[in-house]
Amino acid sequence: MKRLVNFRVAVFLTTALILGIQFSYCCLFGNVFGAVAAVVAALAAFIVFIFFSTANFKSTGKFLCFLIFIATFAFGGISFKITVDNYQNADLSGHIVSTSGRIEEISDKENYSALIVGGVKFSGIIDGDTKYKVALYVYGDNDFKIGDVISFKTAIKDRTLFYNGKFSAAALSENVRYYADIGADEIEITAHTSNVFEVCNDYIYNVLKAGLSEDEFGIAYAMLTGNSDYISEENLASFRAAGVAHIFAISGLHIGFLATAVYFVLNKIKVKNYLSFLLTFLLCLFYSGVCGFSASSIRAVIMFFVLNFAKILGLKYDAVSSVFLAAFIILLISPVQMFCIGFLLSFSVVFTIIALYNPIMKLLKFMPKKLAAAVSVSLSAEVGGAPVILFFFGNFASLSMFINILFIPLAGAIFVALFLGVLLGGVFSPVVCLFVQNYALFGLNFVINSLDFRIFLVGGFTLGGFAAAYYGTIIIAAGFINIKKAVKTTLCVLLSVITATGTCTVSAIQNEKTYAYVLGSENLSAALITFDEQNLLIISDISYRTFSERRLAETLSEARGEAIFVVLLKQTEYVDLAAMTVKIRATAKNAGLIVNRRYYYGEEDKDAENVLGKLFSRFTVVNVSDGENVSVFGGTFEFAAQGRCLIFKRNGYNTGVFATLKGDETVEYPDCYFNTVICLDNHEKTELTLIPERTVSFRPKSGYLDGETEGRLAIQLG
Repeated sequence: MKRLVNFRVAVFLTTALILGIQFSYCCLFGNVFGAVAAVVAALAAFIVFIFFSTANFKSTGKFLCFLIFIATFAFGGISFKITVDNYQNADLSGHIVSTSGRIEEISDKENYSALIVGGVKFSGIIDGDTKYKVALYVYGDNDFKIGDVISFKTAIKDRTLFYNGKFSAAALSENVRYYADIGADEIEITAHTSNVFEVCNDYIYNVLKAGLSEDEFGIAYAMLTGNSDYISEENLASFRAAGVAHIFAISGLHIGFLATAVYFVLNKIKVKNYLSFLLTFLLCLFYSGVCGFSASSIRAVIMFFVLNFAKILGLKYDAVSSVFLAAFIILLISPVQMFCIGFLLSFSVVFTIIALYNPIMKLLKFMPKKLAAAVSVSLSAEVGGAPVILFFFGNFASLSMFINILFIPLAGAIFVALFLGVLLGGVFSPVVCLFVQNYALFGLNFVINSLDFRIFLVGGFTLGGFAAAYYGTIIIAAGFINIKKAVKTTLCVLLSVITATGTCTVSAIQNEKTYAYVLGSENLSAALITFDEQNLLIISDISYRTFSERRLAETLSEARGEAIFVVLLKQTEYVDLAAMTVKIRATAKNAGLIVNRRYYYGEEDKDAENVLGKLFSRFTVVNVSDGENVSVFGGTFEFAAQGRCLIFKRNGYNTGVFATLKGDETVEYPDCYFNTVICLDNHEKTELTLIPERTVSFRPKSGYLDGETEGRLAIQLG
């Protein structure tokens, strides 16, 4: 009798570990249904593995497997709970303390630098060392370097476990518990130390910096180290829209390129197989350390080890066991990784490639073999990663499959050439060693930026919990379940219908809700409120000559439908209404949106209204005064506080959007209860006066957890 599944130890243990972590997560955060589902799934998995698999266990063996499964399930749950509890119990409650630590990461942002400080020691109200790190947001000119030991005194604030409605898994997995805002002149550098990984990373940085142009340096450094902080926001957005930004996340692609190149060299100099394997493995592991031991790089190194170790021993390589073994090791070390985008995306993509590569190859047998293989890998990767990308980013690049077929071989050649150029650049002139690579990167960057791939982005929906049915379809279609073809087809169709129906239902529920997307940059602060195919863009502060149209375009990508209304709060300085409106309309048009109405506060600007009326047909400009109600998509808004505040009301939920105040300027705040207030930094007094349920800042430098510190912010209103 044909068994239902093939028994794999790594899959058996990893399944128990994952479900244990999921059970603990649901219990900790009050998801009763999810906790019950995890237990039911664990029991079902155990029954399938033990009673319907190829394993032929005796009664004693079944009982022993049960104990191992339960122990692994419990270990996953307990380790996750301990991690979360320790994180929560390490709160500092905003105390001002003297702090010292070592800079481990540096990210230069638009108008500040973000430092990750480890090896932290506190003195003051709280004394002692902590294993947790501080995210330090530094303003002002500075020349900090990784490895600098610094000391400072400021209010240390606690990060929360949830941000923007999502579990802060990245901060938790990296032990970043605290954050603080500080000026560069308030920080003292007391020493400098570096480990071997940082020395190598610094070497790569210096050689690339000396040998490449600015834009090309950022791309090259990201390709070799996974650090994309030196790529301009415009370039990074273009690579993401094209679906090729994965080259900046050190993964199997990079480890594969490196291992292939090293194996080729060692083979040419007649190094024995086992020694080649050992040297290549150690080099790949070291390279992973240079890149920060990311989950994707560790997964790739483990899979490389298992594959080549099996070859040396003459054993059959099992790709499924290999990828599950990698997941098991990573989750044993850090159970929180299960909720990190890097882990989820890496393993979902690799597993789906393993599952669907052969079935797709059979369908493409009419193609040349190499082309069919490239299409199979690219299509499998896109299918596997789509639900994760949609959940975290809201859209995915629909053309990435076709682009990657041509792009990956090119990226591989550039990667190896860069690696070789960096090695030689320490001995010879970096400009000479990286001359060809510089022009190759220039051409690559030119092609990616010359086309607007944003028009091919697909989004506006999410699978939610129905992703389980989605991946279930993949598992059955791949043949991992040994069932008859007719049953397999029926199950695939059924699960596909469940996935499609569930996705439509979840997306419909999400689209019924009102969201505000908060955008803050040096020259623009805005909130996009969306509901039921309608959009209200509230601009609180703008420098219309220099504002980032790309940042605005990213925010407008969250708009529903086509129509958008624009509201301008009173500005501290003069703004040319006509010129600003033209720029905003052009940005909206590129995003597929139509700006058909403009509201502004203050004295009527007839000249601007006449210009806009002549330029655009069916476009309305409306001048509004304090207290004047304007009806918009099932709600109303009105200006208050002398045009410095907009009050948006819908379904009994009040949202206040405040513009900046000039100097010591004061205003009379509206007599209104606010559920949410969106404001700038100098509105701390606003919060004290109005006492809203939630305060959100446009700026990263904010006393509020809901600032843009951790990325573009989406807020559910009501």
